[in-house]
Amino acid sequence: MKIEGVVPKQDDYKLLPEWSKHEESYMLWPTRPDNWREGGKPAQKTYAEIAKKLVSLNQLPCWLTKSSIYIPQVSLQILALEY
Repeated sequence: MKIEGVVPKQDDYKLLPEWSKHEESYMLWPTRPDNWREGGKPAQKTYAEIAKKLVSLNQLPCWLTKSSIYIPQVSLQILALEY
């Protein structure tokens, strides 16, 4: 799919600050070795702890790669979150 001649402003897209009222937050699970040291493993516990706090405030979709799908489940189970 290629989108031409449209800019985010035309679709009424806004990048809101984290303190503004909203219904969802999004997380990208840290796994990519080109972006994260050791494939994100050192950051995953911290991400799970942040998720635990955010999920009590709003919905929290978490995007991850197919090869890493088991990692958040394990991390969230450790922190007693439903996934």
